[in-house]
Amino acid sequence: MKGDNFAMTDKMTHISKVKISKLWGYSDLNFEWKLNPDVNVLAGDNGSGKSTILKLLLPVILERFRKKMMNILTLAEKVEIYFNNDICASYFMVAGSVKEFEKKNIDYKKLMKELLKRQEEKNSYLIEEIQAVVFSTTKNNIKINSQIKLPTFTIIDTFDQELKEKESIQKLSNDKVKTELDWQIYQLQEQYKDYQINIGKRANEVLKRAITNGAAGLEKAEQEIDKKKNIFLDMIDDLFKSTQKKIDREKNEISFIQREKDIISPYQLSSGEKQILVILLSALIQDNKHSVMIMDEPEISLHTDWQESLIDNIRKLNENAQIIIATHSPSIIINGWQDKVFEMSDIQVKK
Repeated sequence: MKGDNFAMTDKMTHISKVKISKLWGYSDLNFEWKLNPDVNVLAGDNGSGKSTILKLLLPVILERFRKKMMNILTLAEKVEIYFNNDICASYFMVAGSVKEFEKKNIDYKKLMKELLKRQEEKNSYLIEEIQAVVFSTTKNNIKINSQIKLPTFTIIDTFDQELKEKESIQKLSNDKVKTELDWQIYQLQEQYKDYQINIGKRANEVLKRAITNGAAGLEKAEQEIDKKKNIFLDMIDDLFKSTQKKIDREKNEISFIQREKDIISPYQLSSGEKQILVILLSALIQDNKHSVMIMDEPEISLHTDWQESLIDNIRKLNENAQIIIATHSPSIIINGWQDKVFEMSDIQVKK
């Protein structure tokens, strides 16, 4: 390893371990959670901290959550998130931001020492001091989060609460978007269009190569390109068959035909239907790339049959997704995922 550069021998694909010190300020609430690369289900009593652990991941890893979730970081003394290639993301309490250090032309090695020194010297942590999240290796090499290529993170908000008026105005002037699930659907509609454009481009490239194999080669190539999309469409149709809804396959965005004639917008769906649509559409547009899906209590509003098939359906759409779920529902794991369950008591560090 030369200088302060990372030896990026392995692609960052998933979270391998999470370490949390002194949750809620209690010296005996320390956790070390070694995650599976595929499915992870965190279970525990109400108030045991499983939802808090999931929330602590977001502002540490993702800059877009840092400002609005800054108070979450005060719920633990330290949070460390390790990835499969041994890079660790952790937050540091500093009086000045990393950008201020950079303006002074302090190199990364000196910056790391300064951050560690400040962290050790402080006995209390103020919310305004949480201004830096550092990515490092075990050898104390350091990079700022903007220099790290993370896997795609998908955060599913399963609670269909109404948008506050201010949030609604800021997000969209579309009167159909009234709840958090509506807002997620709106965003996913745009991403679904981009997804179709991307698979269309790939189709042109594949078909050019396949044309030399004749009609049989063309048909096989077309089926392979649209395979995941068709799995998704068939899956939603099957899940919604009891209410006689089917996805309108003639349109480039998601809409439904009910009872063979009525056109239904996704914003007109029930909370449970919106929720399952958001989860599965999110998995589809990941386009089979390495992704991390984080869901807190995804069983909210879902029929038990939908809960039982949830993990299987996500895996059918993207087998490269790492799924991280906090849940109370035994139905989520009933289809053979029992060995992927972590009880809060199992990951608590005993001293």
